[in-house]
Order: sequence, then structure tokens, then C-alpha cells
Amino acid sequence: MKFSSEKGLSITHGGAEVMAGIRFWVCPEGAEPIYLPLAALTGERAEFSDESGEITGALWIVEAEGGLAALYIEVSYYPSLGSRRGQNHLDIERAAGIDIAEMPFEKAMANYMRCNFWCGTKICGSAAELPERTQALLARLHGGGYMLLFATSDGGFKSNLKGAGGGTLFA
Repeated sequence: MKFSSEKGLSITHGGAEVMAGIRFWVCPEGAEPIYLPLAALTGERAEFSDESGEITGALWIVEAEGGLAALYIEVSYYPSLGSRRGQNHLDIERAAGIDIAEMPFEKAMANYMRCNFWCGTKICGSAAELPERTQALLARLHGGGYMLLFATSDGGFKSNLKGAGGGTLFA
């Protein structure tokens, strides 16, 4: 898997596009998301840093044997706020994420939180059908092959996959 920038940011595998229209964002506490223009792009890494150093972000792909790969997001947001400098002021509910405009799959099985203690399963035909609080998605891709997505995070942050109209996927 690698990044491509032919038609906006996308991820390809074996020459085929598996995710397209990727937009990376961070969300400060109590504010709307800020979309980051990922300018520094290599095959496995896409990065952004503003001139002041207040916002930095990176997406990168790590491949393992057997065709497995992981997509990582790393972000820091340190606004200059006097004595509060050094704290990470990201929104706890939606600190950072990626919007995926296109992820072509035939069918997918979503594992989602039905309540705080139990998970459920739903079969979906598009990202728009994903239930709220989806934790994992196993998708059968057009043309063969499968993709398994897990949303994970560290610290006190939450992670989910969320579908939207038009087939957009938010992670």
C-alpha cells in the first residue's frame, strides 16, 4: 500500500485505489475541525506542519508480511495560550481524523457498540450505512480482496469509524 496524489490524496494497493479523497483534520476543544493540507508526501508518509509549529500532523502506512498494512495518524496541537502552552488542546470526542470520500467495496460487516457494554454486527453495502460507534469494518473490495479497518487511539481519546452520506467514511 502507498499514498498517491494523482486525484487528491488516495491509498493504492497493487495499482488499484482502495481509498480516495482522503482529507486529514484536527479538532481543537470546542471548535470545528481544521483540515490540514498534507504537502510533504512520499509513498508511505504524508505530513503537515504550520509555520508557527502549533499544528503538526502525519499519516503513514506500515506494511507487514502477507499483504497486511496499518494506517497511522499522529497529530499535535499546541496553541500559544500563555501559561497553558504545552498542553494538547484537542477535543476529547473528535481530536483528529480522516475523511475518506471513496472506499469502494461490495459488502462490509461492521462491528459497532450497541450500548456501553455490548457490540452488534451489521452488514452494509456502503459507508453511508455504517452504524454510529463502529469499532471495526471488514470489507470485501470490488475486484477481490478484503480490507479490515480498526479505529484505535491512545491516551484518553475515543475512536470510531463513522459513515456519512455520499459514501464518505470518517475515522
